[in-house]
Amino acid sequence: MKGTIRLRENSDGSQSYVCQVFAGRDSRTGKKRYLTGTAATEREAHRLVHRLVSDAESGQVSHSRATVSDLVTAWMETAGPAGEYTRTVYTGFIRNHIDGSIGRVRVSKLTAEDLDRWYVELRDKGLAPASIRKCHNVVRGALTHGVRWGWIAMNVAVQASPPRVPTPVVKTPDPATVGKLIGAGKEIDPEMAVYIRLAAVTGARPGEMCGLRWEDLDTETGELDIRRRVVKTSPEATVQDLTKTGKTRRIPLDARTVDVLTAHRRTCEERAAEAATSIAETGYIFSDSVDASTFWRTDSASRRFRSLCNKTGWKGFPLYGLRHQAATTLIDKGVDAKTVSDRLGNSVTTVLSTYTRARTSADRSAADLMGSIFDS
Repeated sequence: MKGTIRLRENSDGSQSYVCQVFAGRDSRTGKKRYLTGTAATEREAHRLVHRLVSDAESGQVSHSRATVSDLVTAWMETAGPAGEYTRTVYTGFIRNHIDGSIGRVRVSKLTAEDLDRWYVELRDKGLAPASIRKCHNVVRGALTHGVRWGWIAMNVAVQASPPRVPTPVVKTPDPATVGKLIGAGKEIDPEMAVYIRLAAVTGARPGEMCGLRWEDLDTETGELDIRRRVVKTSPEATVQDLTKTGKTRRIPLDARTVDVLTAHRRTCEERAAEAATSIAETGYIFSDSVDASTFWRTDSASRRFRSLCNKTGWKGFPLYGLRHQAATTLIDKGVDAKTVSDRLGNSVTTVLSTYTRARTSADRSAADLMGSIFDS
């Protein structure tokens, strides 16, 4: 095993010797790894190379010599974010904004100042605060595991200052608007009308709605099991047997919604019979296949919803707004936060911090109450 010595002219006019020794390939990433160092004189440089060669031959390659990209790669391979869609998004940010910049920095030498300067570079390139925050989350997540693995002593991203991202308020339709949309949908797109009603009464996420199967519905007890979701992955969407929070839940339904689903099942069975096939219990409640063997994609459901909204004149709120509508309506009607969190599959804290922002009637009542006090 040999090393190299390169004479370097420093900015102050002095000279130094840069030493480098090939230390094999990383067993996880397959990338080449090098031991490097600098020396003031040629004699010191030869001694340094000898020591680096000894370290490399004995396998004493410290993780402190790994780069941020090395750690991020190891993190994505062994841990990383849980959701497949999130992993896909993170992969794009790693490739486009981390590997070619902050990723080259040795993880042992990374500082909070390095990260803050990197955020400015990303901003100057035109990245939005939300995108910069995602880049920060990638590095912070990797550094957290780097501490656990012993690669580094502390997570400097904790002291960094990524840009703040205002939490968006999802435009939420009121129950009356949802009811009118369902009524109009019965004439234009009956299956979408069923989808909207079920999403509005359960508050289920779009991915959970698309992953519902007929076996999840118990018409005798009037309850619906939510235990899987459709996720956007490349090249095709897939079904995961866990919800976003990793928990399943059983939601009671009102009698009218059960009747609507029963009628929808009957329509699907009649359509399947015309095609000389049938619907299995594992078939999907919302499917474009006559045998219900395929599921709706979340992006397709969203486009279908927007199309119905455009045709009926109710524009401006997204498909996810139905979930917010369910939460805010329940809260406005006095349902306790624990019950709302159980139905939505969120923590009580998330319910109170996220969905109460869109409250309308309760806020109006509070305003009227306060105003009446000073008018008396």
